[in-house]
Amino acid sequence: ISNSKKIEIENLLSVNKTGLVSTVFINVKAVDLSNSTENSLSSSSYLPLILLETSKLLKKYSSFNSFFANQEIHEYQDINIGLAIDIDDGLKVFTLYETDKKSLAQIKDLLSQGIYKYLRKSLTPKELTGSTFTVTDLSLYGVDRFIPLVNKNQSSILAISSVDETLKRFNLSLSFDHRVIEGKRASEFLFELKELIENYIS
Repeated sequence: ISNSKKIEIENLLSVNKTGLVSTVFINVKAVDLSNSTENSLSSSSYLPLILLETSKLLKKYSSFNSFFANQEIHEYQDINIGLAIDIDDGLKVFTLYETDKKSLAQIKDLLSQGIYKYLRKSLTPKELTGSTFTVTDLSLYGVDRFIPLVNKNQSSILAISSVDETLKRFNLSLSFDHRVIEGKRASEFLFELKELIENYIS
């Protein structure tokens, strides 16, 4: 296998091999965001908004922005959300540094830059390291829901599934390290994120 695949396996094994990873799910109403006057967000793309609102919640729920090592919980000071990208060059995690300090417009610009550089195979080592929380988005592939794997030196990962056009909703999945976070806390995090998305006003 390739070196990049070996790195991917190592990163995903570090937390998930403990057998203490759980996942909770929640349905989110697919609100129409096309009327947003600021930064015109497509009604089919919730990713920038989810990154924005998740970064805000990570300040309140600091245990989701941490990791378990040597029988201790280590909390990160910065909130650097990583986006898992897997198009044609293997799985890579592009880091949006200090995500909580970015506007929606800045997040959209960073996403565009990251995907462009991924496709050109020009992402730098710094852009591929340093994430403290990961988001993975498979909404383009028609999936109802899926269970994401927690990345190395992190305690949780958020997954975005496809919009059900009939029911007008989509699913969010949150996998978390039970050594750091309890199911109740994960459920509270997801519920607040759901409300922030459904009640978003630009």
